[in-house]
Amino acid sequence: MFHELRRILAVILAAYRLNRIELTHENGRTYVLKSRRRGTTISVFLGNCFLRMTGEHVEVLSNEEWIKWERSVLETFYQRDDLHSFIEATPFISRIKTPVFPGVSLHDFLSNHESSLDERIDAVMWALISLLEMHQVELDWGRGVCRRFSHGDATARNVLVCRESRSAVWIDFDTRHFLERSEQERQAEDIRVLLFSSATKFINFEFRQFANAFSKVMIPQNVIKCLKTQLEVSKQQMTTFQLAQSPLSRKDATTLSTLLLDEINGRDLF
Repeated sequence: MFHELRRILAVILAAYRLNRIELTHENGRTYVLKSRRRGTTISVFLGNCFLRMTGEHVEVLSNEEWIKWERSVLETFYQRDDLHSFIEATPFISRIKTPVFPGVSLHDFLSNHESSLDERIDAVMWALISLLEMHQVELDWGRGVCRRFSHGDATARNVLVCRESRSAVWIDFDTRHFLERSEQERQAEDIRVLLFSSATKFINFEFRQFANAFSKVMIPQNVIKCLKTQLEVSKQQMTTFQLAQSPLSRKDATTLSTLLLDEINGRDLF
């Protein structure tokens, strides 16, 4: 009962959109213009208060911090001559302009049931492999602190997958983990969020094949150990924020956690 009440609240919270997305055209090229909506300064403050009260280890970045972080991430991972990541950043107005990357969101790809089960699972694995590659790179987190990357909101809505290249591009860096969490905990949480948010587009009886595909992806042992701990918790209970990212039913969350744990316990850690 409490799970379903949290899930209803989570769906309401997830429906709120911080940003406005528009396409612009310049010199024959198409760009994505992403801007914060009016009033988001207060929304971000209240949202972060809620996250702290509920014990989450992430924060939604303020306008200026968001621009700095997203620009840093984009320039680190997607070095292109048409990358114009900075336009305007004040406490009240923030806008960022980036090239259009190929593909569609993983969420939309998984929602298209014209694709086979194998193709849909493959798309999740493309996103996972891309995420793991990004996890190996150090970035400046501000004030001269360099740590390896983690996304902070690695849902299926925040990654683009391209069927032709069988690859993925991560986007939307509004949310960031607190560095009080270890590198392995942050990265394990990214993996869990990707798997759980993707699983909302699969049927319960497809979870076993989904978990089996995950078991074939090489993940460092220290990250796997943290992921195992997190799955043990998710098997029992998911927070409101976690449900906002991945609105799974209690049954589905338990089934998925159990199957992933079975695969982890049966794999050879390296």
